[in-house]
Amino acid sequence: MSETFIPVFLLLFVVIITSAILNSAGMKGKRGEARVRRCLERSFAADANTLLNDVTLPTSDGSTQIDHILLNRSGIFVIETKFMAGWIFGTAKQSNWTQSIYRHKTRFKNPLHQNYRHIKEIQSLLNLDLQHLHNIVVFAGSATKKTAMPANVIWRMRHLAAYIKGHDDIIFSDSEVREYAQILRETALAPGRQTNRTHVKNLKAREKAKAHDQSVCPRCASALVERTNKKTGDRFLGCTNFPSCRGTRRPTEPTPI
Repeated sequence: MSETFIPVFLLLFVVIITSAILNSAGMKGKRGEARVRRCLERSFAADANTLLNDVTLPTSDGSTQIDHILLNRSGIFVIETKFMAGWIFGTAKQSNWTQSIYRHKTRFKNPLHQNYRHIKEIQSLLNLDLQHLHNIVVFAGSATKKTAMPANVIWRMRHLAAYIKGHDDIIFSDSEVREYAQILRETALAPGRQTNRTHVKNLKAREKAKAHDQSVCPRCASALVERTNKKTGDRFLGCTNFPSCRGTRRPTEPTPI
């Protein structure tokens, strides 16, 4: 083997590994979060705003990880970031959305439903009215919507600040904004690799348990209650957070004795 072949081979190996790391789902997610963070920092730099990033809150069944929380006098804006390409299909009510890239389709969980869990945890922690918390999903990559989406799903960075500033009613005082931000800071788990690993482990365990637990909503993990379809008369289990959450399950029939 020639003397020049080894360095070239090593350089090629390093390039391949680096490319794989940069294009991994985790690194893409970090790039998307960085874009959103910079946008928020530029647009909401005044003292009346507090921005928290990458917040992991402990929960009764593990933890929940929130990309961005912007607090100001108009409310608390809870932001889920998606760094994706291709065409995106979905509606606010669907449990799963679809990403299409050159006819290759991938399903992923409705990010509005994912972020609703974050909102419920913050609401419970701060003891606030749900209407004062705003659910926002930002697609920070090149993805394009192919179905009608609600206004709180943002597709371009320049639209994010405008959407938030459109909420201009004064709800909180400056002291309340500072108080809520301090509670979130003090409650959040210390950022770092160990917290991330534990969160992923908890998330997998929670998803596994949720898939089999007939007592909780498959979308937001709230309690279910029995309801009846007015048109068909069929029984079903509906989320107690309806109409904010429309998660349902089919009731399990008792085993014959």
